[in-house]
Amino acid sequence: MKLQTVCLLVGAGLLTGCWQKSLNAFYTPSDVVTEPKIIGTWQQVDDEGKREKGQVWTFTQGAEKSYRLGYTNEDEKLSYEARIFILDGQRFMDIVPVGESVSTIPAHHLFKLVEVGPTLQVAMLNLDWVRKWLRQNPVSLPHIIVINPEHAGNRESDEFILTADTKALQAFVRQHRNDPDFFTGIVKLERETAAKK
Repeated sequence: MKLQTVCLLVGAGLLTGCWQKSLNAFYTPSDVVTEPKIIGTWQQVDDEGKREKGQVWTFTQGAEKSYRLGYTNEDEKLSYEARIFILDGQRFMDIVPVGESVSTIPAHHLFKLVEVGPTLQVAMLNLDWVRKWLRQNPVSLPHIIVINPEHAGNRESDEFILTADTKALQAFVRQHRNDPDFFTGIVKLERETAAKK
């Protein structure tokens, strides 16, 4: 089973192992905008509009046009700093974990904001697409390859971490953003108050 499919089966993959990692931000300070409508608590729903138990996203106002994103499910609670930015008229969200352990490096993750209104819909950068592209075009974007220690003999499980600077990352997004598979796994959420009605 592909990693992408596994991620979708666990509630859209709000797990760092299921996201494309970048050492640098996908935005510049001048790209960042505010989106007051995103503040609040959102309940993840499935394709039929039914609430997914324990899948809750909470956005609160942070400093300097940032937001704090808290994600909880039945097993864990994760915290991120989120910034919404505009690139060629499209809204995106860059999130990075808050806090770090002695052996981890905070990584940036890119989402496309599909809708911010009655529902919140976001799509993640397709991890499998990026991995396939970099295997076929290894000099197209700076990156490093990290071998999965649990599956060292299986190079298909290697992790591709982007090391490109923000300018190169944005050029990459501009080049591929209209590819139907570049973003995947749309997550749909309703405001918690609306979902309870």
